[in-house]
Formats: sequence, C-alpha cells, structure tokens
Amino acid sequence: MKIKNLLLFILIVAFSIPATAQLRAPFKSESTGIRFVQLPTAKQKFSKLTIKTTQKARAGEKVAEATKKASAAAAKFGVSIEDNSGMLADKEAAERTYELIPEIFPTEGDLLLEVFFYDKKLIKTPSEPLKFYDGAESEVKVEYKLYSMPGKKLIEEAGPFWVAGKGSSTAGPLQSREDLYNDRVRISRGWAKNEIMRKYALKHEYVPIEVYTIRKLKGADDDKQTEAQEKFLELARKFRTQQGEAEFEKGVNECIAIWEGLLKKYQPGKDAAVNDRSVFALYYNLATANYLLGNMSKADDYANKGAKATAIDWKPVKNNKGEVIGRKRSGIVHVTEDIFHNLKADMNAYYDGLEAHNPKFVKMLTDDSNMMKMARAVRNAAINIHLSNALNLDAPAEIVPKGMEEKLKLIKGTIKQKGNDVAKFEIKRKFFAFIPFLQRPYKVTVLKTDETLQAKQGLTHSMLPLARYDFVLTKGKKSFIGLPEYVSLGKMKAKPKARSKASTSIMYDYDGSVKIMSSSIQDKWAYLNIGLVEVTKEEALKAENTETTAEFEDYSELVKIEKEITTIKRDRELGFGGFMSAAMNKFQGKPLDVTEVSNDTDENAIDVEAKTNIKEKNDKGYWTAKEVGKVAVERELMY
Repeated sequence: MKIKNLLLFILIVAFSIPATAQLRAPFKSESTGIRFVQLPTAKQKFSKLTIKTTQKARAGEKVAEATKKASAAAAKFGVSIEDNSGMLADKEAAERTYELIPEIFPTEGDLLLEVFFYDKKLIKTPSEPLKFYDGAESEVKVEYKLYSMPGKKLIEEAGPFWVAGKGSSTAGPLQSREDLYNDRVRISRGWAKNEIMRKYALKHEYVPIEVYTIRKLKGADDDKQTEAQEKFLELARKFRTQQGEAEFEKGVNECIAIWEGLLKKYQPGKDAAVNDRSVFALYYNLATANYLLGNMSKADDYANKGAKATAIDWKPVKNNKGEVIGRKRSGIVHVTEDIFHNLKADMNAYYDGLEAHNPKFVKMLTDDSNMMKMARAVRNAAINIHLSNALNLDAPAEIVPKGMEEKLKLIKGTIKQKGNDVAKFEIKRKFFAFIPFLQRPYKVTVLKTDETLQAKQGLTHSMLPLARYDFVLTKGKKSFIGLPEYVSLGKMKAKPKARSKASTSIMYDYDGSVKIMSSSIQDKWAYLNIGLVEVTKEEALKAENTETTAEFEDYSELVKIEKEITTIKRDRELGFGGFMSAAMNKFQGKPLDVTEVSNDTDENAIDVEAKTNIKEKNDKGYWTAKEVGKVAVERELMY
C-alpha cells in the first residue's frame, strides 16, 4: 500500500512540474496567426513532393550493406530476414506525398526528398542552435538529399543537423522503441518538409504567432503593453487583406512605438522588469510587427537578438573519472529559439516569393478583388474562345456575356464574319433560376448556319457577376483561390457523326497571362466506350488542338490573344470497321500511327482591344452590336 502511494505521489509530481514551470514563466501570451499566399522562391517549379524517410542502421553503413546482401541471398531460397529494430539494417518509413503547386499552374516535374536520420543520443554541444526546437523532448541527427523527377537529378543536399522537437504523449524514459522511432520520423520529416516547402510551394499559408506581455511590468507600462497586445492581435489577422494600407501600417507602428519604449527599460540580470529572462518577448513582438510592415532588416535583427536571448544552456556530463563525455540541457527553458527561427524563415520566404514573380501575377493572387475579376474574365473568355475556334472565327466573339447587374431572361444573337452569317446563339434563363442553389440557371445554345455544328450548354451564373465561386466550372469544389481550372462545354454535335462532352482546360502562367487549351469539335473523331475498350479523341482519325494565350487588362478586359494550332492525322480507315480495328488495337495495347500535319502559329496576335468597335448600345448602356476585326455580333437583350 505504501509503495502504491509513493508511486502515485511521484506521478503527481511528474505531471505538476511542467505546469509549475509555466506558472513561473516571466511572460503571458495570446495566440493568433498570419495568413498569406506563399509563392515559390525557386526558379524551377515542381508539382508534387514525395518524402522518403529512413533511419540509418545503428550498427553502421558496413553492417547495413552486409545485411542487405545477406537478405538478398536468403530471398533466393525463400527465406525472409527482417530487422524491425533498426540495429542491423536501414529502416524505411512509409512515403508521404504533398502538393507543391496546383495543376492550374505550369510545372517541370516532381521532387523527391530523401531524409536520413540516425538513432544516436546527443553527445556533444551542436555547432549551431538546434533546428525546429519546440520545447524539445527528442533530438535527432538528420540530413537530406533533394532530387528532381523523373531522372533523379540531385538539386541540393544538407546536413547533418541536430533537429529537435516535441515528443508524442508517450515520450519519456518508459517510451517504447517503436514510439521513439515514430517520434523521430515525424520530427525529421517535418523539419525537412518545411525547409523544402518554403522554397518550392505555392499555397495558402498560416503562420501561428504569439503576442507577449511581461509579468513584471506594472502600472502605466502594463497598460501600454496590454493595449499594444490587443491592437496587434487584431492587426495580424488582417495582414492578408490590409497589408500595405495606410491605416494598417499606422496601427502596427503604434504598437512598435510602445514595445520599443519598453525595450529601453531592459537591464541585464533578473531583477529588472525587463530582464534577461523576459526581453525575448519584446524582441519577438518587434520582429513580428516589422515583418508585417516589410521592414526586413529590422525584423531579422530583432529575430536574431531574440534567438540569442533564448539560447539553450548546456552543462557538461562527466564519467566517474571526471572526464567530459557529453552535454545536456540545463535549467528551465520557457521558450526556445525555434520561435524566432520559424518566424524568420516563414516571413523571409513570403517576401522573397513576392520579389521572385511578375508584379501582375503577385497582385492577382494576393488581392481578392483581382482574383475575382480574373476568375470571371477567364471563365467567359475560355468559353467564347472555344466556341469561336469551333466556328472558325478570326477573332473571339462575345457569345457568353460579361457580368451584368440585371438578371436577363433571354439573349438572342447572330454572328457574322466578313459580312456572312456564321451562327446564331441563344442564352435563356431557366424557369427555376430564382432558386439560389440552382447550379445551372442559364441554357446556352449555339447553332451554325449550315447546321454542321450545334452546341448546348448549361452555365452557372453566366450573368450573375457577384458569385464568389463557380462550382460547375471548378469540378464541383472550390479550386485554388477560386480560379477556374477548366470550363465544361456541355454537349457538342458535329456532322458527319462526331459527338463529345467537350471541355477546355486553363493554365495560368507566372506572368499574369492565361493559356486556354482546347480541341476543335468539328473534326471527325470517335468518343465511344465498349466494355473495357475506350477510344478517345486523342486516338481519332483527325484532331485539331488549339492553344490560346490570352492577356487581360486590369484582370478583367481581354486585350490580346495569340493562337497556336496543331493538326494531327490518324492513319486508319473510316467507318464502323475502322472503329472496331482501332478498338482492337487499343485493347491489345498497340499504338495508333500518328502524323502531325501542321503546327501553325498566328504570328500576328489579335489585339482585341484595338480591333473592338461598339456599334450600338441599348438604353441601359449595354452593347447590342459589336465588331472585333471582321467578326460582328448582333444581340437582343430581353429583361
């Protein structure tokens, strides 16, 4: 019974020590976060990051290599040799894959990150502060190699570093070897992943931060730091939407003035209100505030001072002969230098990413209003360019209108080229369009004059400009930053027999232009499924692929397009027999013969803005007759 009580007492003390340490901490803090769009700083752009994490054998490279050979030899006789302990052989964790850049932006392949760590205790003072030190309970010696794929070409390698981080809930002297291994895998992989993502990722980022106050400050000083804390918490949350605005910068500067005034009260030792144990709090607040203003030199300087102020103390470990055999942490560490390392690394990556890209591209991704204008303009332009290509027009016709404030019931129009009728179109509001969640309130029909081509299309909010996201045009989900990645063109029919549910894919380049890629629906190709056999338009008798580069002024007005057309011929016979022959070849895995007939670039890019001439308008100010070069559109708007 006495032993049980003793064990219970020890358990209570063990759990109370961390809580007591926090109560003795010289600061208080409130948490918030900074949101922004992180742009890659590296010149090369990659789509995905695959991470392989390996614990190197504790017995060393030579033993691991010998074990590998022995395992291979034994496998020939059906014998399996496994070393789950990681003593004799390297131990590999499951692969992890992360998206670096969404599919709507161009990339040059993928990345492979090989992370290696060693199952060794920390036996010497590291030559530099531990990386990723987050109230560490576990240290790992880590190195990595980064390759571009395919081809596995080495891009960079780093390490070894001593990396440290929080252990899991099982951490401690009684932790099992498997749990310790899992902690080390997580810490190693997490640190290496963050280092690479800062260079190569294009994503929404959230950087958690703390805003500190110092316990020993009293009276007017305490009131000032509390005022600054409350104001700055609110400002940090508005960074993404209000960065650079005069009112935002005024508020941040007011907080900086308060913290700089308090920093002047710093005195070495531990007796003053701002002392060696608490000065880091002001360094952190000032570093964060200057990062929000883009004052990088000042911010980095405060971050470096803060890291130095929170450096870990080490004391020697001696054997019974009095010889120093290692080092260990000493004293209670309330915060560690990782808070400065991570803040500095994240914010420098953000500003470096802005500098590395075209200002137009940056403003599109970092300003919500610009994103919205671009999303609407690209959606309508993609549909109109695709339909115009299908009609063999020299310039894009505005069939699907740009956003209108009024909810029209019907638009009827005629398209002419060089004075000749080419097609008629109709955009009709459906009867149940008043239902808010109805996804396709408008029906678009285009009919070529000679009836060789007909297109029917359901459009989401084609005339409702205030829609935040277009669910139909983004694969039923919110795509990255709300930009459409393709547009569905509904059912298209062409004579002789050719039918598809066509779509046009969209790619945004890093200069602020847009590539709209589509295939002509006039060509004779089969789009049929028979059991396991599929013959797509890529395997068709003939296909015409069109890539259009579109430029927009102020993210909304289409001002210039340039087309590149590739015509491909399939060497096979027409008719049902030809189709069955192609289907059999497909089933047997035989490729179809392909001949590139032409690859033509329209060197005279169409300057849409210069060639546009508004001929007539209605009483609400919307055009009813318009010409773009030799292409004329007349339409009637009915309310």
